[in-house]
Formats: sequence, C-alpha cells, structure tokens
Amino acid sequence: MKIYSLDYSVYSLLLFYALFSATIKEVAAFSLYLATLCAVIHHFKQPIIFAADKSLVRAIALFFLTALISIIFSERPMEGVGMTATLLQRMVLPFILVVGFIKQRRQFLRILVAMAVSLFIADLYAIWQGFYGNFRAAAFSEHPMTLAGYLLQMIPLLLVFFIEDQTLPRKYRTLFGIVLGVSTVALLFNGTRGAWIAVSLTLFFYGLLNIKRNPKYLFGFIALLMIIGIIAFNVPSLKHRIDSIVDKHYQSNSERLLMWHSAWNMFLDHPITGVGIGNYEKAYQEQYISPDAKERKQSHAHNNFLQVLADRGIIGFLGFIYLFGYILYSSYRNYSKTKNLWAIGIFLVTVSLLLQGLTEYNAGNSAVTRMYWFLIGLSFSAMNSEYESRKS
Repeated sequence: MKIYSLDYSVYSLLLFYALFSATIKEVAAFSLYLATLCAVIHHFKQPIIFAADKSLVRAIALFFLTALISIIFSERPMEGVGMTATLLQRMVLPFILVVGFIKQRRQFLRILVAMAVSLFIADLYAIWQGFYGNFRAAAFSEHPMTLAGYLLQMIPLLLVFFIEDQTLPRKYRTLFGIVLGVSTVALLFNGTRGAWIAVSLTLFFYGLLNIKRNPKYLFGFIALLMIIGIIAFNVPSLKHRIDSIVDKHYQSNSERLLMWHSAWNMFLDHPITGVGIGNYEKAYQEQYISPDAKERKQSHAHNNFLQVLADRGIIGFLGFIYLFGYILYSSYRNYSKTKNLWAIGIFLVTVSLLLQGLTEYNAGNSAVTRMYWFLIGLSFSAMNSEYESRKS
C-alpha cells in the first residue's frame, strides 16, 4: 500500500470516528483501532512526523509516570497495569493519530462538521426520549452521564466557531447554530445537573472573556440562560431536578457527600501514592464505605480530584494537576497571542469537563475521555499548523 493511500485511509477513519463519536461508541472506537493499524504500517514504510507540543508530551509522560509510581506501591499492581494500559489507549491513541495525520484547515473543518452531525443525531434521539417522559435521556449511550460528557464538550467548542469564525462558510455556521440550539434542549432532557452547571458557568466565563470586545456576548449568554431557566422551571420534572441541586438531603447528593468523605479518608490513610490505580473499589467496599451509605456498589468517588487523590495519592495528583494545568495555560496563552479559535475552544472544553468532574468521575468514562483527547489532538495540531503557516 502506498504512503498516500495510508495517509488517506487514516484520515478517512478519523473522519469516520467523528461521524460516530456521539452515537455508536463501539463503531467510533473500532475506527480508531483500524486507523492505528494503518498508522503503524505507514510508520514502518515511512516514519510519521509528529509535530506535537513537546511540553504537552512531557506533561502526558509525567501523568503516566506518577501513575506508574502508584502502581508499584499498591497491594494489587496488576489491576493498575490493566487500567493504566486502557487509559493509555484512550488518551494517547486518538491524540497521536490526530497530531500525526490531521494538519490542513479543511481536514479540521470536515472533522468538526462530522462531530456536529453525530451530536445532532444523538440530540434528536435524546429530545425524543424527553418528550416521551424520560428526563434522564441518554440517546444512544448506556448512561445519561456519557451523553452529558459529549454535550459539555461540544457545546462550548461549536459555540466558539459559530460566533467567532467569520471565515466559516455560511452553511457550516448555520449547521453549528442549529446543533447548538438542539444540543441545549437535549442537555435539559439529559437531566445531568453537574453538566448543566458546568456548561452554564463555562459559557458565562466565555462571555466575561469577551465583554471588552463585545458586551453583547455576555448579555446574550445571560439571556439564553434565563430563557432556558424559564423553560426548565415550567416543566415539573426538570424543576424538580433543579431544586434538588442544593438539597443536601436528596439521596444522590447525600450519597456523593458520603463517597467524597470516604475517598478523602482513603487519601489520608495513603497520602503519598494512594491505594493504587484499580484498587479503589475493593478498598472502598471492604474498608471505607460509610455505614450510612444506601448505594453500596459504587466503584468510584464521583469526583475526578478525590478519585485521583485516593487512587494515586499526592504524587499522582500533582501529575494530574500539572497535565490539565498545562493544557489550560498553553491554550489560553495561545488564544491571547494569536486569537486561534481552537485554542479558546479547547480551553473552554477543558474548563467544562473539569467543572463537571467536581461531581462526577468523567475521567473514567471511556467514550468521554476518548472524545476529549481527540479534541486535544485537533486543537494542538491546529495551533501548530497556524504557527507554522505564520513562520512561512
């Protein structure tokens, strides 16, 4: 097979991933595995040039190094090896494929359009479920949290291009606008309160960033949130979900508080390296579960930060914070200097994901993690592509 054919095959498979990214996650994942096979063949025939941000690569390496330290000092290291290998392919695989093979503006745009179409299809199904009384609509996913993970990433990203990309053809801006509207309704019917808060705060923050340049952004976001609030408060089931956000006696809330307390105790007992990746569930069930807990089969802490502290201790937590801190810092810095839309897009996506991660362990969701690192690859590749074009 010729190099050109392999390049086109990888790109086509990545496009295929994008087209199924929010609908059938098995098809999306299989597309990445096939793309990996083509990439390996390509690399043997002609080495692939990865123009990745070296500081980001170091941050990823540090993240996995701290995970390895946690595994070495855990009681059951093989559990950690398996989970870390799985996490490696969810994070590194989509990132490397995109950075290695997606370099042209039209490719970025086509993939973003394909992801928008995929989300639109999932949105319509979720809205259909909502109209038939399912106010925890999951669309094609096995759990509402997965659909929420797609929405809280794609809504900020599409909004950036819809509002700011004046060079975008009208048909694409129209598509992004329609998908944004439909996604907002789907998010309401999805009923994931943490995602509601994360998206609302992220969009509000985006408005604050642009208030000097155009105050209409902020006022527009506030007006949009008010309209959504009015709709939600007039639908009894949605209003009940909103009211429950601050109700500490609501079972989902009280259970989370108990789980957070248990995870914190786990960290206090194992502050340096944690109980070890893959050992949280066993430690929780056998030693740390609260006697007041009604939900007895929880396998994670429902909080990214507490999960990492309990799993990996302060060493792993520093690796986690450094990785996501660098992504936020570098993307915001790039946007400040160049106004690159992929830079502010991935900044907002990361903020949204981390905000929801305060109430949910979304870092442990395979499909959500895979989408995030696919977007990370797109954004850093697009930033590098713009930088190279400016140099030339």
